[in-house]
Amino acid sequence: MKLLIGFLRFWNDLIIGDCWQIAAGIALLLGAGIGLLRFQVFPNGFLPILLGVGVMILVPLIVVFEARTAARISRMK
Repeated sequence: MKLLIGFLRFWNDLIIGDCWQIAAGIALLLGAGIGLLRFQVFPNGFLPILLGVGVMILVPLIVVFEARTAARISRMK
């Protein structure tokens, strides 16, 4: 049982890490990409580029939002 718990904790730390918002945002972005691919909204070669740009925009936005939230909370204390 300890081996299973250790294995699950490893994957949790690897995928989610310290910021679950990034993991959730990327999961939603990939889900939207799968939907766009399923309905062939964009040509197949364009979608990976679009998802890559989406990740490059999404991650810094979440990091800045989390930093501002943490700064606001620390000022209240």
